[in-house]
Amino acid sequence: MKKLSKKGSIADSLMIVIVALLFSVIFITSYYAWSKIHPKLDANLASDEAKNITAHTEQAMLKFDTIFIAVVIGMILMTALSAYYIEIHPAFFVVSLIFWIVMLLVVPIFSNVYEKFASSSEMSDAVSHFGAIDYISKNLPVFFTIIVCLVVVLMYGKFKSGGGGI
Repeated sequence: MKKLSKKGSIADSLMIVIVALLFSVIFITSYYAWSKIHPKLDANLASDEAKNITAHTEQAMLKFDTIFIAVVIGMILMTALSAYYIEIHPAFFVVSLIFWIVMLLVVPIFSNVYEKFASSSEMSDAVSHFGAIDYISKNLPVFFTIIVCLVVVLMYGKFKSGGGGI
């Protein structure tokens, strides 16, 4: 049986940043679209039940902030667990360090993309409803560095003891 190659969790750190950026843009854009549709929809709805449904939809969309935090924390925990259980030779630390440095040059671009998106006049009202999404997305390089440090410590800092006898 052929063994699958074990991929390092350093690349997973970049995946977390990309997914966080995508979720933030999707959630904020969804809320923006809803905020444009909602007033017109309420004006044309005749029944109180339908208006009640739109009010519940608004409440559900405001929970995007909490969902975002849960998704990001879940991805970090899964990456940390996989980093801990992956056996990797310490010689790959140099490769991980090079990857981290290169990605540290790329991740601020993602943060700048979000900032341009969030600072647009159309999106500023929608962004104001999502404090955690805004904070994390504007500080992606800091969170990326923290995640990489956590992964590196878990991957390379495991205690290994040899089975030496007396």
